Amino acid sequence: MLRLILPALLLPALAFSQTRRARMLDTFDAETFGAQQEDGRTIVLQFHSSNCELCVAQERLLGEFARETDPTTPSFFQADMGSQGNLATLYGAKPSSLLVFRGKMLVGQETGLTRREAILELITKSVMRSRGLPRPRPKRDFKPKR
Repeated sequence: MLRLILPALLLPALAFSQTRRARMLDTFDAETFGAQQEDGRTIVLQFHSSNCELCVAQERLLGEFARETDPTTPSFFQADMGSQGNLATLYGAKPSSLLVFRGKMLVGQETGLTRREAILELITKSVMRSRGLPRPRPKRDFKPKR
């Protein structure tokens, strides 16, 4: 009997611990976001949903990026799909969407990136494109004939 009751009591506690995780990114605030845009900063905005596995993986990686002390590190914000639905509609974002802003200009947007290299590539290419710099050339797999 105890074997049946104990799991029934522990299951809600485990579910609650999964939903009550600490926030790693700043919550979207229009005033702070606008001030950073006025300064011309690079900003990464993540759209998050509580039942999205990709969002949790992204949040972990973006939290690591946000802890870096490099002055070129962008600012990271997180918008909740439930409470910030109008913002998601404005940009056509879905859960796990990443938007990269350079100042007030949207310069990059991707959905579903969960690898560190892919997220860094999105940020780097978006910023390079916004600066007007040439895109990096891919490495050649062959040598040209002479």
